[in-house]
Amino acid sequence: ICHPSLANNELSGPTILAYLSKYLNKKKTNYSYRILFVPETIGPITYLSKKINIIKRNFVAGFTLSCIGDNGNFSIVETPNANSYSDKIAKQQINKYKKKNIYKFTESGSDERQFNYPSINLPVVTITRSKFGNYKEYHTSADNLNFISPKSLGQSYQFVKNIIDKIEDNYNKDYRIFATTKCE
Repeated sequence: ICHPSLANNELSGPTILAYLSKYLNKKKTNYSYRILFVPETIGPITYLSKKINIIKRNFVAGFTLSCIGDNGNFSIVETPNANSYSDKIAKQQINKYKKKNIYKFTESGSDERQFNYPSINLPVVTITRSKFGNYKEYHTSADNLNFISPKSLGQSYQFVKNIIDKIEDNYNKDYRIFATTKCE
C-alpha cells in the first residue's frame, strides 16, 4: 500500500491477506482476527495510537506480510526476544522447509518495528520470502508482475494459513503461552 506499483514489495502481502480474510470469514474460529491494510510505518503508528489498549488486552500473536509473492526461500524476522508465541508458531511452520532464512530483529525494516517498539511491546513477526532490501528488484520497476507468480503466492497463502490453523488448533492446549505473551 506504501508503493502500490511494486508487486512483491507491496501487493503480495495485501493479496494474500485478502484471500486469508475470505478463508477466515468461512471458518469457525476461536479468536477474532484483525487484518490491517495500512501504509508502511505511518499506518501502524496511527492505528496503534488509537487502538493500543484494546489490542494489548486481546493480543495473542501477530504477523506482518512483506515481499511474499516471489519464489525466494520462506523467511521470518523474529521479535526482539525471539521467543514469543508469534515466534514459536512461525518457526514451527518455517522449520518444515530445508531452505529458509530466520533473521534477527536487528535486521528488521518493516512494520514489525512499530509493533515491537519498546513502549508498545506487541510481539509481531514478519513473514517474507526474499526479505525487503535483499533482492535486486527491491524498490525498482523490476518488482513487477513478472517477478511474482501465482504458484509462489499460493505457497505463501498456504504458509500463512497453516500458521492460523496451528494457532486455532492450540486454542486450549497453549493457553498458558497466550497468557504470558499478552502485553498488559
